[in-house]
Amino acid sequence: MPSITNGQLSTNYNTVRKAGETVHVNFTCNNNLSPVNYITTCQSDRTWNPKPSCSNITCAVPALTYGYYVSNNKTLSVNTSVPYQSTLTPYCFDGYALELSTRLTCHNNSKWSGEPPSCTPITCDSLPKAFDNGKYDLGEEFETFQYNETTLPIWSVGFYLQNGTERRCNGINRWSGESPVCSEITCISPDAFINGRYNGSQTNYSFGTVLVPLCEIGHYLANNVTERVCGQKDTWSSADPVCQIVECQEHQPVEHGSLNSFHEHQYEYETIITLTCDSGYEPASGITNASCLDTGTWDSVLRCVKLQCNNTSDVEHAAIQTYPLIAFGDVKEAKYNTTLFNLMKGSLKMNCSLERKLTWIDPPQFGKSLYV
Repeated sequence: MPSITNGQLSTNYNTVRKAGETVHVNFTCNNNLSPVNYITTCQSDRTWNPKPSCSNITCAVPALTYGYYVSNNKTLSVNTSVPYQSTLTPYCFDGYALELSTRLTCHNNSKWSGEPPSCTPITCDSLPKAFDNGKYDLGEEFETFQYNETTLPIWSVGFYLQNGTERRCNGINRWSGESPVCSEITCISPDAFINGRYNGSQTNYSFGTVLVPLCEIGHYLANNVTERVCGQKDTWSSADPVCQIVECQEHQPVEHGSLNSFHEHQYEYETIITLTCDSGYEPASGITNASCLDTGTWDSVLRCVKLQCNNTSDVEHAAIQTYPLIAFGDVKEAKYNTTLFNLMKGSLKMNCSLERKLTWIDPPQFGKSLYV
């Protein structure tokens, strides 16, 4: 067995070999050299071929499209020489995925073992798994998603997104995140408001429910909130209703009279005003009070009219044929039967007193007619 340059045999080979006999030689090399030609054949000229030796075997790092190789935690450039038996681990650039992840090992023929790896562009040509009560936003038209492109979950009407965010294409047909969860929208009953209530009494309402605020009698909606709609989770449209008490406008002044109210807020709903007429006047139609209605109007129009005298005054030895109805303060002249009587003294003028009595101003005296 020949000696090994820059190396040592690991086994004693004392057996004589015949020409054509092949032997596997075990040997080690010095100074980080690499063994070459472990297997050798005895030649007819008493030599060995190929001759086992220690050589500086290297392999050139191959190119990896859209990727690179790492050995001993070091990134290697293309065509960098690495020692015999070095192992390369393939990695792809961001946005690419290893189709084959085979490691490569430098052999003693300066060639690499294993199937060459490849890096394929990452795309997602199918959407994430479908979810209930919603869908993914595809934009104008569905196309293949490129690496790092995103799609957003969209919830159906009447539902909200309870869990889930955008989904990102981060691997071949692989999406980031978890499948979204869409839950039905409900609204807790809105807060109560003063002097009113809603037309419903439930604790929870479904999406789209319309509640109508109703004010108590004598109140009105001051901020025009005529309805509230459950639109998002626990969210009602519009502001809280405001019910204010109805107020009447000030009653028109009353001639020959005055108005009084015993209510703290003089013109609010159910306020009652009382009419007092001046001396010689009385409430028209006997109406002395007016109440503020829930319509914002008074139930009566108060007026003062003159007292009316509607009784008959006695006249001695005569009878008044006709006389007009007389109001307080008015002076009227009576008529009598001139065929039977004649006016001898006094006047036919009369007025109406505070006691509703007809009173002669200058009491008349009648005599029988000369023609009777």
